[in-house]
Order: sequence, then structure tokens, then C-alpha cells
Amino acid sequence: MVVRSLLVATLLAAAMAALALVFGQAASLISIAAGAIMAMASFVVLVVVVVRSFAIECGPAAVRRQPLALLAIVGCTKLMFLGAALWWLINRQLVSPLPFLAGFTSMVAALLLEGLRSGRAQARGR
Repeated sequence: MVVRSLLVATLLAAAMAALALVFGQAASLISIAAGAIMAMASFVVLVVVVVRSFAIECGPAAVRRQPLALLAIVGCTKLMFLGAALWWLINRQLVSPLPFLAGFTSMVAALLLEGLRSGRAQARGR
């Protein structure tokens, strides 16, 4: 489901970029791409943190505490990095906020679409 979500997000971002070109907003392409790339990178880090935390959960309690703290640090560092990168990109006027948000939203929309598709497949008994 992770790879499929990333693929759907890529297709949605490409569709937004194509619409930007059609409507003469070529300057928005970089912003859309930057938003989509940052959202996908954030999602991949989140998946790694969640998968690792479930794998650690099976171990003894003494071994479990330290890696979970490390994973929490990774998650917080990811958020700080995303915030700092976004601030830098907008402050340097390398991206426009609204097209960036549109690109970032492509990952959210992909997760919603994949969740709905998965739910329908389970309802059908697949």
C-alpha cells in the first residue's frame, strides 16, 4: 500500500503540474514539485518509524525503551526539518505557498484514495 500511495501521489502531483501549465502558471511547477516531494519524503520517514516501532514492540521491555525514544527523536527531527526547509524555501521566495500546499496535499489525497480503495476491496471480500 505504501508504494501504491506514493505512485498515486506522484500521478496527482503530475496532474496538478499539467494543469498549471495549461493555465499558464509555469512558475508554480517548482512549488508543486517541492510540496509533493517533501510530503512523500515525510510519509516515507513516518512509515519507517511506525514499522520500526511495531518491530521493537515484540522485544523485552528493557530493550524496547531506548529504540522507541530514538524513533521519537527521528520523528520530531523530521518535523523540525520540514518546518525549517519550508521556512527557508518561502523566505527565499523559491516556492509560492499555495502551489506548494497543493503539491503537499497530493500525498494526503493519495492516502485517502488508497484507504477508500482498500476499504472497498475488503468489503468485497478480497
